[in-house]
Amino acid sequence: MLTDNQLNHFQDNGFIIIDDLSERVIPQFLCDQIDELVAASLMKQATIGKAQFNQINTSERGDLIHWVDPNNCDSTTTTLLEHLDEIKMDLNRSFYLGLRDFECHLTQYPIGTYYKKHVDRHKNGSSRRVSVVYYLNPTWTRGDGGELVIYTNDQSIRVEPVFGRLALFLSELEHEVLPTSIVRKSLTGWMLTEEII
Repeated sequence: MLTDNQLNHFQDNGFIIIDDLSERVIPQFLCDQIDELVAASLMKQATIGKAQFNQINTSERGDLIHWVDPNNCDSTTTTLLEHLDEIKMDLNRSFYLGLRDFECHLTQYPIGTYYKKHVDRHKNGSSRRVSVVYYLNPTWTRGDGGELVIYTNDQSIRVEPVFGRLALFLSELEHEVLPTSIVRKSLTGWMLTEEII
């Protein structure tokens, strides 16, 4: 699924941006699903930290999340997960990353929220190896905010949350989500080096 150019870019820079992952029906379905979850009060405030240090801190991170159960989800979400699994296999074949599983949640950033600079691969050990963000914002335009900024090779890469765009990057790279002036939605996940039991 990944092209040679994309694989070379990942090798050199630690990230890839893909704009043609799937047909528009998939991100629109997931966007609508988030609206339904919010209406049913099933999106929960995200936390920071790991294990006993896990806590809510809205001055660091303001998003709401709902974890996706790959064994109990609709066919549209399953199709997206299959696309991501193909990418995971491509990365394993090319870079021997030992990726064995995937976890993800639906994410909504309310107006004015953000996520300060951080890494997804925890210092005290983590199976997260590659981070994934799939954008679900059909009306996003420049000036709406909510961009992802990835810090790599002494530079910063600003990724606009364009509808249907997929960003993949090494989980050890520092990154942040800038303040958003609209409701910003995505599916956010991680390719893991351990299987989820």
